[in-house]
Amino acid sequence: MRVDTGTPAAEALAALRGSYPKLAPGEVWLVGAGPGDPGLLTLDALAGLLQADVIVHDALVDSRVLALARRGARCNLRARGAVDRRPPKKTSAHSW
Repeated sequence: MRVDTGTPAAEALAALRGSYPKLAPGEVWLVGAGPGDPGLLTLDALAGLLQADVIVHDALVDSRVLALARRGARCNLRARGAVDRRPPKKTSAHSW
């Protein structure tokens, strides 16, 4: 396991958390990005980003979140399409 200890994110994590969950070789973590604001990531999510060798994400993940990843980590975009969460347009039914 490699951790970028010299980055501002790693230093902030160490100051706030002291210890943090460690990724074991071959282990997979699923981390939700919530509403997309990088300021709302959990400290555990940050710990995962700082340790991961590979990050698989979709197009909705903010580039500022990916910038927190460990140097040398491979970031792979796997889902390009976004889900349209807008409410359906109102329609009116006509009987002819």
